[in-house]
Amino acid sequence: MEGIKMTSVSMMNEVVSDIMGVDRTIASQYSRQLLNSGLLPKSRGRAVASVTPKHVLRLIVAIGLGTKYHEAPDAVSKYLSLRLDGMPPTAPDYMRGTVETRLLYSFMMVIAPQELIPEGLIAHRLAERNLRYEFLISWPQVFVHDPESSPESYKESGKLPGHLEGCFYRSFTLSCYLFDEFCDWDFGFTPEFWADCFKNLEGKA
Repeated sequence: MEGIKMTSVSMMNEVVSDIMGVDRTIASQYSRQLLNSGLLPKSRGRAVASVTPKHVLRLIVAIGLGTKYHEAPDAVSKYLSLRLDGMPPTAPDYMRGTVETRLLYSFMMVIAPQELIPEGLIAHRLAERNLRYEFLISWPQVFVHDPESSPESYKESGKLPGHLEGCFYRSFTLSCYLFDEFCDWDFGFTPEFWADCFKNLEGKA
């Protein structure tokens, strides 16, 4: 398919199954569970529900974790709500970043229209595209790997990482360059929306 793609759940299932290397029936099964739990939007009558970047990321994480289908909504919610360095809910807002907000930021930087990105943020965009998110399956922890610095760690507050307990772990890794597949999707973002996003980033990247 060429040009702007529809942002429907069915189209999302198709594209996500391709980038994750799984059969489309598997993506559809996970999608159905997320939809029934309210983590994906439902179509009503002739009104086809449109997905957002958050919805795309939730399906990607569900497939990557590889839980039983009915366990996917709880697993996705748990992993995406992990906080930077296990920060407790009582921490100040600026310290309480979650996996979902971090992952969404990377996604948005990758899909941002090339012609709208300020020159000062081009290198920053490339850096975000080079990140790898490692989701530990043996216990709930996520690492954000940056080739230029130490990884960020997201985990439950007060919990020791499993590797400190002498455990082996299984994981799946999500490379941000895969988000390139969504660069021509019509998520409904206007040039004004992108301008507001970039305005707060310039000088901080």
